[in-house]
Amino acid sequence: ERHTGTDKELRKGLQTMDYLWDAVTGAPLEDDPMSAVARVGRRVRDYNFIRLMSQVGFAQLADTGRMLSMTGLKAALQQMPALGSVFKLAADGRLEHQLMRELEAISGIGTGRLRAQSAASEFAEDGAFLTGVDKVLHKAKQVTGDISGMSLITTTQQRMGMAAMAQHLSNVLFEGTKLDSRAMRSLGLSVDDWKAIGKQLKKHGKHGAGGRLHALNIEKWDVEMANKFGMAIHRAVRRGVQENSFGTSFPFMHSTAGKLLFQFRGFSVNAVTKQTLQGLAQRDAAAAFGLVTTTVFGGVSYAVQQSLNEPDAEKRAKNLEPGSLALKAFARSGFSSLLPGAVDSGVTLASGGSVPGIFNARTTQGLGSDFFNGIPAVDLANKSARALAAGPNAAFRDDYAYSQ
Repeated sequence: ERHTGTDKELRKGLQTMDYLWDAVTGAPLEDDPMSAVARVGRRVRDYNFIRLMSQVGFAQLADTGRMLSMTGLKAALQQMPALGSVFKLAADGRLEHQLMRELEAISGIGTGRLRAQSAASEFAEDGAFLTGVDKVLHKAKQVTGDISGMSLITTTQQRMGMAAMAQHLSNVLFEGTKLDSRAMRSLGLSVDDWKAIGKQLKKHGKHGAGGRLHALNIEKWDVEMANKFGMAIHRAVRRGVQENSFGTSFPFMHSTAGKLLFQFRGFSVNAVTKQTLQGLAQRDAAAAFGLVTTTVFGGVSYAVQQSLNEPDAEKRAKNLEPGSLALKAFARSGFSSLLPGAVDSGVTLASGGSVPGIFNARTTQGLGSDFFNGIPAVDLANKSARALAAGPNAAFRDDYAYSQ
């Protein structure tokens, strides 16, 4: 088809296509990923992850509410017996649970921890020492992700989420209820796709008592329908247990500077499309239930974290007052996306920094909730400057302690 737009629009479209092609094929999105600046940026980000993300698992809990709102409580309870099999492997190294094994194979969901493995190579510009530093940082990041609960919680949510979503679609099919057209579109399915998938699921699926889905027998399915079903599960779970996507972010975020400025903010940026805008577009009971459940789970995780971290009973009680807890709970809900950061940025700017953010419930300890002080690289620079200044002050002033 002949292009009828302006040259500027054409160039922008081609740039977007190149960006998305590089993203899906795994090509580096930075202009020069092997430059000294890019390599230093990666080390700074790795160090920030290690020092700030040891409790990030608490933030993951809110996604449980989002997944429940998408699958429904019935489907989640039907697949609850599979919880004990989330990490059980068969002799061949694959998941022992047949339904989860099949869903993982066709959707790629639940394999994040495995895919995070990397082999560091030695570059002539770095030498053996810096290559060793990179290996240590990479391993420390994995350990941080494990001890924080992030890897465990995310994998559990994803595997249970895909089983519950498959169960939900099976229930819709066998109970004779109609799949909402908006829900169908959000899964990337047409009416004809859904009918064809229904035929395959009825013909080859294995069900037990109470309609519980035990297996898909996906190897017997029509290949095209198996792929479409896998993609539907992939889309649903990546939205429910949110992961950052290239299509819901913008190219600058993946540049060297963008990665530093938006570190730990990618979730909020992606949540604008995946949760806030989608919830507003749906405007139904499921969207309302999602807002409520993610807020409740966010509040529970914040309360538990405060109980573990805050030794001062008076401060802890103040942080857990109903009004304060409600704000913090909403901030942890994916539906809030960038709103808490925007409000707290305005509060910080208007007060000259004297008033702390009212939404600050971040699991990245010490970071501000506003857009500037919440940048890990800025936080690292500020703390490094204070630490350097503390040495001379403590040495020459009797009234100065390192804690100041």
